[in-house]
Amino acid sequence: MSMTPPITLALTAGEPGGIGPDLCVQLAQEDRKAGIVVIADRQLLAERAALLGVPVKLHDWSAGDAAATARGELSVLTIPGLHSRVAGELNPANSRYVLDTLEAAAKGCLNGDFDGMVTAPVHKGVINDSGIAFSGHTEFLQALCGVERVVMMLATEGLRVALVTTHLPLKDVAAAVTDARLKQVARILNYDLKTYFGLPHPRILVSGLNPHAGEGGHLGREELEVIEPALADLRQEGLELTGPLPTPCLHRIGWTTPMRCWRCITIRGCRCSSTRALAGRSISRWGCLLCAPRLITALRWIWRARAPLMRAACTLQSLTHSKWRVIAGRRHMAKPAGHQARKRFGQNFLHDPGVIERIVRAINSQPDDALVEIGPGLGALTEQLLVTTPSLQVVELDRDLIPVLRTKFFNYPDFRIHEADALKFDFSALAKERDSQLRIVGNLPYNISTPLIFHLLSQSGVVKDMHFMLQKEVVQRLAAVAGDNHYGRLGIMAQYYCKVQPLFEVGPGAFRPSPKVDSAIVRLVPHETLPYPAKDLSQLQAVVRTAFNARRKTLRKALGGLISAEALRALDINDGLRPENLTLAEYVRIADHLSGPAA
Repeated sequence: MSMTPPITLALTAGEPGGIGPDLCVQLAQEDRKAGIVVIADRQLLAERAALLGVPVKLHDWSAGDAAATARGELSVLTIPGLHSRVAGELNPANSRYVLDTLEAAAKGCLNGDFDGMVTAPVHKGVINDSGIAFSGHTEFLQALCGVERVVMMLATEGLRVALVTTHLPLKDVAAAVTDARLKQVARILNYDLKTYFGLPHPRILVSGLNPHAGEGGHLGREELEVIEPALADLRQEGLELTGPLPTPCLHRIGWTTPMRCWRCITIRGCRCSSTRALAGRSISRWGCLLCAPRLITALRWIWRARAPLMRAACTLQSLTHSKWRVIAGRRHMAKPAGHQARKRFGQNFLHDPGVIERIVRAINSQPDDALVEIGPGLGALTEQLLVTTPSLQVVELDRDLIPVLRTKFFNYPDFRIHEADALKFDFSALAKERDSQLRIVGNLPYNISTPLIFHLLSQSGVVKDMHFMLQKEVVQRLAAVAGDNHYGRLGIMAQYYCKVQPLFEVGPGAFRPSPKVDSAIVRLVPHETLPYPAKDLSQLQAVVRTAFNARRKTLRKALGGLISAEALRALDINDGLRPENLTLAEYVRIADHLSGPAA
């Protein structure tokens, strides 16, 4: 009779100065059904066992060995690189060792040496103090496994809670709850509940962002604008989702059986549109268990307050015009706090952490880079760029954002803000000051993106590369080739100077406020040697501009004021073509002909 081999778990000992090693050696005092391999420094475990007075026999383990399960014994996969073994003492020099233990455990799971991994606590602050960006186990394993999204679940026998966001400052949570992230988490959760928990039809309750689930938009509009539309789309895919629910509904769900309450969708402030009613009880008159008391209380309050309400109504009717001004002024003062996006600056602030992460990976900035960000806004992208490049410089036109940026990044002494219009800013002077080519990034305002790109192209000699968030149609024009409907002046002149690489698209939900168009990230890398250098650049620009001013006409008509049809044919160019059919090389050939022989 065959026997199922016992599972083998990897256990990382965590921060060497913390409690993790203590827990590992204490675990050895118990009989275990599962084989456990502690991934740590062996001497650290031996010293900690001696300090605690706990007898333990340590066995070196390698892939393929059976892990010890007997009491008083422990298998150890030794990881080198530990600098300090003092209990209660944090040492940033140990950070690399701590991450190496996590990497060894994760890779062991991926290649089949372990059936799972358990992690003892680590100290995020110490790891970051060592110069290594680390926000937590979840994000570390996500990057190591090369997946776009992971889901953290807190699981017990009777309750499983999956988290939409992980390891974020509280102020960033609302911005991180996006349509894309919600859908990803819900799909992963639904699949894993079926696959690993044996639930053929998972029923998922979705909590609102705050305990009141927004109160119909009065306590935040995230539920109305982000969560509810995302859940509606997921229900179309077959997921059984209930919510977004306020906290009281989540507490009462377990008492009840499914039944729809009609009042939940009519009473403002109650978001429990699919909540439950007591088994066997009719709810046709007053609504569900939660709504009935609310409705009764509201009716009683209205009845008792009818006289004061009537007097208040009469008073309002008798207010003078001047008093109305006061009331209007108070309403004006009640505007949302914080900086509001300004239309004249074309501001749409990027807030999606996932998109920001992809942009940062695409830029791949280094500590010594001469990195410049155009239009940092509220600093969402700036914050992530500063992690790797503390000498980041930004160009910001909105003077009201300057103190916000200075306050937010006060602890970066090399961070520098230029209060200037990027359309007029001398980037070449900045490159001369740094004695290095610039790497320019930015979420460019859509209303000035084209002239700004032309301004930067005129200074391409001092630029190493550029990464921009632009309207998707602009990126299409930049990358278009001859014969493409998007092909035009912008693409020709951009490709004259640079190699154009569209990277990925970004939906409107990644911004606040949301634009009415899709966006895209593009990389522009100036040519080390121009592939088609023109004799006279201004002449080339004039030819391209003239041609596309009449893009629907043939070349003989569009360029009739500059060059004859016979001359075009002599240059081996079909004069019956339209401007959008000519390549960059052919436009340079026309411009060189008009410029005459080289001096």
